[in-house]
Amino acid sequence: MGLVQLVNCQTHRSGNILDLIMIRNNDKIVLSEPTENFQISDHCFIHTYVSLPKPKITREIRKVRKLKDIDETQFQADLIQFNESAIKYENLEDTAKFYNSELRNILDKHAPEKEKIVTIRPSLPWFTKESRLLKTRCRSAERKWRGNKTPDNDHAFRCTKRAYRKNLRYNRYQHINSNIAECGNDSSKMYKLIFGLIGRKNCNPMPPNASDASLAEEFSSFFMDKILAIRKSLDDFEKFDPNFGLKCTQEFNTFHPVSDEYVLRVIKSSKPTTCPTDPIPSKLIKQFSDVILPTIVFIVNKSLTSGLFANEWKTAIVRPLLKKSGLDVILKNYRPVSNLSYISKIVEKCALNQFMKYLESNRLLPSYQSAYRRGFSTQTALLKLSSDILWKMEKQEVTALVALDLSAAFDTVDHAILSNVLETTFGVSEVALHWFQSYLSFRKAEVHINASKSQPRFLNFSVPQGSICGPVLYTVYASTLQHYIKDSGVSLLGYADDHSAYDSFNPKSFADEKRVTTNLEKALVTINDWMNLNKLKLNPSKTEFSLVTSHLDYANSVLYGLPECTIKRLQLLQNRAAKLVLKLRSTDSSTEALKRLHWLPLVNI
Repeated sequence: MGLVQLVNCQTHRSGNILDLIMIRNNDKIVLSEPTENFQISDHCFIHTYVSLPKPKITREIRKVRKLKDIDETQFQADLIQFNESAIKYENLEDTAKFYNSELRNILDKHAPEKEKIVTIRPSLPWFTKESRLLKTRCRSAERKWRGNKTPDNDHAFRCTKRAYRKNLRYNRYQHINSNIAECGNDSSKMYKLIFGLIGRKNCNPMPPNASDASLAEEFSSFFMDKILAIRKSLDDFEKFDPNFGLKCTQEFNTFHPVSDEYVLRVIKSSKPTTCPTDPIPSKLIKQFSDVILPTIVFIVNKSLTSGLFANEWKTAIVRPLLKKSGLDVILKNYRPVSNLSYISKIVEKCALNQFMKYLESNRLLPSYQSAYRRGFSTQTALLKLSSDILWKMEKQEVTALVALDLSAAFDTVDHAILSNVLETTFGVSEVALHWFQSYLSFRKAEVHINASKSQPRFLNFSVPQGSICGPVLYTVYASTLQHYIKDSGVSLLGYADDHSAYDSFNPKSFADEKRVTTNLEKALVTINDWMNLNKLKLNPSKTEFSLVTSHLDYANSVLYGLPECTIKRLQLLQNRAAKLVLKLRSTDSSTEALKRLHWLPLVNI
């Protein structure tokens, strides 16, 4: 939880540590030795000195826009005029360029970018204007009381201080409650919220370098060289031919134009994430979506019906992120996090929804894959795996499992192979196929460090990270694995680029164990061959082998000689475990539960 307990010596007359002081890791508190004075209490006195240094005032020059000062009426009028001009273009590339340049001009007109010296101060999100006013009154009453300590001044000071603290407590309570409600079922957001409340901050330190510009170039070279090295190690292998599998009898050859209402729903449901390549902040697009909607619908339909994806949308802004806090700040411990333009994600979402509807209605996605599908998640993958293992345990069988890990799987995807898989295995053709090919080609990435950036580099491989379609296209790319190992006799389970192959055997049968071992070995060889053909590289250091078994009486000799009171407590634990497995009530018979599970009581083991 990020907390530290300071008291590590006896604080009670009987010699126990009963008094605790819990602080956060980043708090500075000096603890003195406990002082004994048992005439007053049987507890020791513990003195602490709290270090409260005044935070350093740091100032930065930032480029800001006063979006709140925008005249909404005039802004809407300019957007309406913008719509009239945008829909006159016939070429998608020209429309996309006009969209970026003209919206940027409109924003500069209404909220010009200015340099401002900003003082960096620690702030509380629940410190409102009302809180600031109450604080001012409290400080004024305090100064008045210190100048003349009359009962009236003392009462006034206490009342204003009480009102100020009550306001802060209430605001903090409301702020935390609203944040918890916003998290919903998103465990990732909940963890971030909890870590923030206990003072654990997400730090992303950068490696030392002469300048941000040189560091950006260094990161760009490192990320690109890593991908090129993997691809070069696979150049000797032929490219995968998807024609060996079952040819798709269905056909997806075009995207249908979308309505204004549909695009508006997509915009309203999207996250307002803004990329540096966006002409205006995405929250303004969402705010004025009713006004700018005709242009966005025109762009989306122009892209879908022409089978093109504009080059203006193909530049990814990459920021290095430390993989885990506490790691050394060296290049290999960072991963690239990509950000793409907002309008490109709207177009992607409209295209992907039609493609996913086609895939799901024809059941073309592999059943073992739980990633990026409606109704599937890491939870369903774990439920499937645990259910299979528990079922084999019920039959007194052992499960052998191999967890596979790939190196930069999304970044090494071959575009030609993916295009062939889309056409052959998934029946994508004509305009729809051309759209996906255009979507993948001529992509670029540039690394940003603060205000500096690297030279853009072309991405000849990969599905776009940070995109809407990229994860689903990787699932499509990896789906041919199910046909490649269908005769191996092992079960396969996958989530994105993580796969597990497993099979079970009777531990009392050497022949059965030999069969499973042989099958797993053959399956691993086959999977490795498939990966080589598909330009994917297995990471041996993170590939793990496990045996899953269950023996309640395993190592029961360690129980010999234990006192009866300990055996009774262990027996209670076994009884409760049996009821939990059988979903019985606490008042049901433990003896009957143990009999149903064929578990021997501990006293009989």
